[in-house]
Amino acid sequence: MVCPERYSVDQILTVLHRISFFASLEYDSPLVGLPEMKLGDTDDWMALFEFRRKREYRAFFQRLQCLLRFKAEDEEWVELARDKTTMRELAEFIAARASYREIKPVNLLGRECLEAGIFREMEQITNDILNREVHVGPSTTLRGVMSKEHCKEFASRLFLFFPDIYSAEHLWRRSRISNLAGWSVGLFIVLVLGGVVLLEVGQRLPWGIGALLLVPGACAGMGALCLLPVMPLLGLLAMALGIGKGPFDRTIRTYRDLVRALNAERGFPESVATVPPLMDG
Repeated sequence: MVCPERYSVDQILTVLHRISFFASLEYDSPLVGLPEMKLGDTDDWMALFEFRRKREYRAFFQRLQCLLRFKAEDEEWVELARDKTTMRELAEFIAARASYREIKPVNLLGRECLEAGIFREMEQITNDILNREVHVGPSTTLRGVMSKEHCKEFASRLFLFFPDIYSAEHLWRRSRISNLAGWSVGLFIVLVLGGVVLLEVGQRLPWGIGALLLVPGACAGMGALCLLPVMPLLGLLAMALGIGKGPFDRTIRTYRDLVRALNAERGFPESVATVPPLMDG
């Protein structure tokens, strides 16, 4: 039996760079800075609650196992669940266990069909998430077999093959109410900070000059007070409108719709379903 090809350490680092909630935004490249980064380098406030940090590590490790579809016993993870573990050590641990994954075309009536391979991978991911056997076809509706939370997990696992899935412009359901709520929060913060600064500076200046700052400062404060009751209402309305509709755009109902949306957004060539071109070790 031939041993399946493994991911290289650099490839695993690239995956970690994309999904790790420990990774700092300052690292533009997964191979610069990130390999030497330690799990405990960020979120220092969590160090006060060691039990919580270890719980977060365990959840992160479990996510990696599901994404890369490999198995490691809890005892094996124990040595890595510590602040001094580097990303390179974590990548080396995973590279020794995770088999290289790619979506391959399926031979249908003598012709290779890449979409059939995509559907087969989606079916396997669906079965993994639901922990039961489910037959998935192009016309199967996503919400017919998965809940809203399942769809979110489904999307996170697909990113291994479609690395830009989260930035796809027309893939996600976007509510105007949700956008308005976000803008309201931002405007509230600007008004509060601006009002405080203007009032503070205006009080320190001579009356003639300070009055020019006190008036707009007071107006900014009044505007923030007016927004205060509006924000929670917009938030509740956005939540209510989003109940049961899932994370995908309303035009994406079936597995076929999802494949078409990914192809249209990315403009993928025939090699769309291969593992992203990570750097070889």
